[in-house]
Amino acid sequence: MSDKYTSQGTPASDPDWLSAALAGIISVIVVGAIVWIGFNPDIITESIPSPFGISGALAGWGLLVVIGLVVGLAYATLNTISVISAWASTARTGTITGLIFGILLWVLAILVVPFLVGDGIESIGDYAVSVEGFLGYALLGVLIGFLYLLIPIIRAR
Repeated sequence: MSDKYTSQGTPASDPDWLSAALAGIISVIVVGAIVWIGFNPDIITESIPSPFGISGALAGWGLLVVIGLVVGLAYATLNTISVISAWASTARTGTITGLIFGILLWVLAILVVPFLVGDGIESIGDYAVSVEGFLGYALLGVLIGFLYLLIPIIRAR
């Protein structure tokens, strides 16, 4: 199999958008549930929707699903790069690629997002810069990287 094909035999330039969307949404729901149950529901009900002038569980979970969709599609877009697609084509390397992707998302959440939708440095939430926040983003990436490979297998059955 050449470098321009994934392990499923699909061209690297033709990502599986549905699997990417599902991987992102499922991953963000899992991480959101961990945050909700294990840390503080206010992160979802207040911190996530507040830059958009809204609050509440429905708003927070709704935004999380949209964020999951966007980051899942962003991960698939990265997989259009044949070197990344070829390398991330196994469970191990896909998970590692997802981990790196999650860490990059964490960096963006701290350095870019507050300036785009908030009041700059003052709008960086305590959760985002915490160890728990870092681990949450890392887990999000790992799940996306793994599920992006697993979902097509499940769908094919």
